Amino acid sequence: MVTVIVSLIGIIPTILLLFWGWKSELKKERALKYYDLQFEQYNKLWNDLVELQIIAGDLWEKAQSSKMKNFISQLKRTKNSIRKYSLIIEENDYQELIKILNSFENYQVGKEKLIKLRNINLPNEIISEIIKNNKQLKEKYDELLTKIRKKLKKQLKVG
Repeated sequence: MVTVIVSLIGIIPTILLLFWGWKSELKKERALKYYDLQFEQYNKLWNDLVELQIIAGDLWEKAQSSKMKNFISQLKRTKNSIRKYSLIIEENDYQELIKILNSFENYQVGKEKLIKLRNINLPNEIISEIIKNNKQLKEKYDELLTKIRKKLKKQLKVG
């Protein structure tokens, strides 16, 4: 009887170690799943933000109706993406993004005006003012993306 009890007492630490290792592996697996999901969401958001930046850059280079349609479409997708993923964006960045995207609608209007104004002869000062306003807005968006990129990488503990 004593031998059986001593044997059981010797086995208990082994059982506990196996149980502890199993629970530890389960925690690691859950953490990896969460990290993968988090990365996927950040990546989707980032792709939409950068795609808008690229299309805005194309539109900046040459204001054309076809580029304007792409810009409008991507602007809508990006706004929806920001709303969907608002939980993973810091509040001040979220507010600033929404403000800039709302202003991008003015960028759109400015570019549409520019396309129309180039077809008629208006004073260069008016056209220059529209270009200046659009450039400031685009630069503001670019700066915010740089800041958000750093924060997202930090949250993902990448680089």
